[in-house]
Amino acid sequence: MAMDVRGMKGPIGIVGMGRTGQSVVRFLRARNIECIGFDEAPRTVADVPLVVGPLEAADFGDCRRLIVSPGIDWRHPALERARRQGIAVGGDLDVFSAHYQGEILAVTGTNGKTTTVTLIQTMLDTLPGGIEAAGNIGRPMLDLLDMPTPPRRVVLELSSFQLERATCLHPRWAALLNVQPDHADMHRDMRAYEAAKLSLFAHQREGDRALLPMGARWDALHEDLRARGVRVARFGEDGAQAIAGLVPGDDGYLFWTQEGERQRVARSEIRLCGRHQQMNLAVAAQAAADYGVAPVVIREAVCSFRGLAHRLQWVGHALGHDWYDDSKATNPAAAMAALGEFARVIWIC
Repeated sequence: MAMDVRGMKGPIGIVGMGRTGQSVVRFLRARNIECIGFDEAPRTVADVPLVVGPLEAADFGDCRRLIVSPGIDWRHPALERARRQGIAVGGDLDVFSAHYQGEILAVTGTNGKTTTVTLIQTMLDTLPGGIEAAGNIGRPMLDLLDMPTPPRRVVLELSSFQLERATCLHPRWAALLNVQPDHADMHRDMRAYEAAKLSLFAHQREGDRALLPMGARWDALHEDLRARGVRVARFGEDGAQAIAGLVPGDDGYLFWTQEGERQRVARSEIRLCGRHQQMNLAVAAQAAADYGVAPVVIREAVCSFRGLAHRLQWVGHALGHDWYDDSKATNPAAAMAALGEFARVIWIC
């Protein structure tokens, strides 16, 4: 259900008053829509009454809709009771989807989202009209709607929390990087977590693009998308079937496909270390190629990108060792990918 707030009479309840919740306040108040905030901790929020304490459905009172921040458990008993009472419950992604008039690119996955989205923004910003990045990357997406000139394109980094409460998202280009065990405390089970990730593709249709990992696990999704007319492709280490990815080995290279031609960059030319991170570069390169960014621009971006802080980031050489900061590896799969890059390693955690 799209959350088009134009002409809506309040009050709208905003559940969770962190960065996302406060962006919802700004968006609604700029349109003179009454709203009320709910948070379990005291916060300083301008221009909106705030109910502080454990969430209780009775506190929602006359709220016609609730916009729930990603950090709030989607299965919270207070939200379940609100649904039974007929209150519409959604997230900021549905509000954004209902109001944004440009083209959406979107990336999800357990690991690698921020690196991929950052490089996509860097490369597509060279196109007329540019692009902005928002979502889980740290910039609230609703803030883009009140820019003096809203961007022609936006690339969204989307978590499972954002996707599970979205009902009308339609990305013209979408990528799934991976799905690995994570967030067990916020989803019913691994199946529910994966379903939230795959909902990214639910509203894609003919002419849209989707990029999926190699592997039989994703074959059914591939066929479903293809049947809808989506231009679906795969990435990975299988050089024969993938349109983007890595070829391992001493003479290995990163590749993507542009106008039917395979473009290559030797892995030795890439500053970013780690096969898992370089795979993210390949996905970003394919996005840029799909949007017509010149191959020379893609090549320069891939070769010069140094990576993001705390993601297998080289810190320096001391006491006879190279030191790397990989503190963003907050789940086992991410840590194992980083550790696998070294023949010998001392792991401090």
